Formats: sequence, C-alpha cells, structure tokens
Amino acid sequence: DEKAIILKKARYQGQMQNYVDFSRKMGLPEQKQRILQDGLRGRVTPTKGQMIGVMQKNRGEKVLITDQAIEKVQSVAPSDLPSNIAQILTQTHKELLKYSMDENESNEVAGLIDIFTGKRTDFVKGDRHSVDIYSDVNTYHNLVSKSKNSLILCHNHPGLTDFSANDIGVFMRHSSVKTMTIVTNLGKVSYISKTKHFDYKKTADLMKDCLKQSGSNIDKGIENFLKKCYSVGIERGK
Repeated sequence: DEKAIILKKARYQGQMQNYVDFSRKMGLPEQKQRILQDGLRGRVTPTKGQMIGVMQKNRGEKVLITDQAIEKVQSVAPSDLPSNIAQILTQTHKELLKYSMDENESNEVAGLIDIFTGKRTDFVKGDRHSVDIYSDVNTYHNLVSKSKNSLILCHNHPGLTDFSANDIGVFMRHSSVKTMTIVTNLGKVSYISKTKHFDYKKTADLMKDCLKQSGSNIDKGIENFLKKCYSVGIERGK
C-alpha cells in the first residue's frame, strides 16, 4: 500500500529526528550503530526496540509472571488525576501482566489509558528487553494527537528494573503523556507523573547534569535524576 509506505517513511524520519534532538539536549553522543543496520547505502532501518519504544537499562534476569503476582499488583494513585484512576490503573496492570503471561511469554507489553474516558488501547507486544510503542498505528496516533497530559503509558519490566533513560525520554518527549507506570513481573508498581510545575527545559538540563556527573555510568545518572526529579515538576511514586 503506497499510502502506508509514505506514512511509515514519514514516521521513521520523525523518530530519527527525535532521537537526534534528544541526544543533543541530553548531551549524549549519538550511537547510531545501535539503531541502524549496515549495508543499506544510506537507506537505514531502525532496529526493533532500540531507537523507538521503551527500553530497559540494566535489564536483569527475566522473571516469569504468575497468577499470584497478578493478584498482588500494587495500587498507586498519582496526584492531580481523577479519583477513579487508582482502580483503573490496578485493573490495567493486572490485565497487562495477564496478557504478557498468556500471549507474550512474560515479555514486555505496553498500553495507553485515556485519563478522561478511562479507556485503554490494545496492548502492544515487545520482547524481553523492550517494546516498540510506535509499531501500533492506534497507539502512535494517540501519542501524537491526544491533548496535553491526557494519557497514562503503562508497561511492564520483566527484569524488575526501574525507569530507564529511554523510558524517561518517551515520557518527556510526548506532551500527551502525563504519567508513565512500570509494573514489574512480580506486581510491584512505580510511576512518574508531570505536575503543573513540570518544565521540559529544566528537566532536560537536570538529566544532562546528572548524566555528566555520573561519568560513563548512565544507570547512576538516571538514579540521581529520579531522586531529584521533583525539583523540575515530576512526581515519583511507588
């Protein structure tokens, strides 16, 4: 389908520019060898899960999801959200883990919740370490077209890890995303959420400073960022 090809090309170019812009703002060197396939004479293709989507940092050993873990999913209630969101999140996280267990070998899965309607998109399947949230047309459309602070992006981390640099990048880049959650394969839930004081530039500067201070240890830089993110209008909760 020619129209589908044109759409995918345009989307890819936009994603590539997002990667370049974000790398520059964060003071990070571009590592295109990790997102491109060689031998294509300049016509490059993103490697699944590398540039796009949500990727973990220290990936850890995958923990298989159990029915007991699903039943033990924690309830969280980010501030400035409707009172019924805690219940919706708990149900979504349970459904997400169930879907991952039954349909995706306990690998990563992601989905969006519309804060105002409570409806969610279909889940997008990933692999052990990542999920390409742009591969699903409906998910991509929601991310780029929904109003500011209208979405919650939920995903699981099979290796029980915390937020990664790529997680935070997706969270920052999309104004439609107010809150991002992680439910681990053991049912533990954590979140980051933009408050009314959220400032993109200050957030980018903080990330850059934390990464610079950590030297080559990106995980340490992200850990420091998460400890200080409240200062740039990001609520962190568990």
